[in-house]
Amino acid sequence: MAQIPLPDTLLARLRQVAQQDELSLPLLFEQMLDLYLHDRVQRKAQDNSGAVETAQWDSIDREVAAFEELHASLLQRYANQYVAIYQGKLIDHDSDKLALFQRIEENYPNEFVLMRPVQDQPAREFSFRSPRYIERV
Repeated sequence: MAQIPLPDTLLARLRQVAQQDELSLPLLFEQMLDLYLHDRVQRKAQDNSGAVETAQWDSIDREVAAFEELHASLLQRYANQYVAIYQGKLIDHDSDKLALFQRIEENYPNEFVLMRPVQDQPAREFSFRSPRYIERV
């Protein structure tokens, strides 16, 4: 068994909590440390998933920016076709979206590849109708 020196004020507070919870001091320490370690593991898992999520969004943003940058030249050569952008470069194109998708899945498994139709405007505009009434002042 290890002995850990603690300041008297902290020890007094811990004894008070142990008494309120009707626990022995060693059992209180065990529960507190177990809870702390569990929370720490959970936080690390959340932090890591956040890093992966951020990296995924970064790659999406990078490919969308590349598509917008290449749009004028893509429009001249591949109008009304689907293009695939990977790591900022055009890697494939086809008028058949499904055929392009199948090739991308085969050649770039588990990678994000942007597939977009080449139309007059690089960015698609979405309209959402809302049933809410907005009062204008």
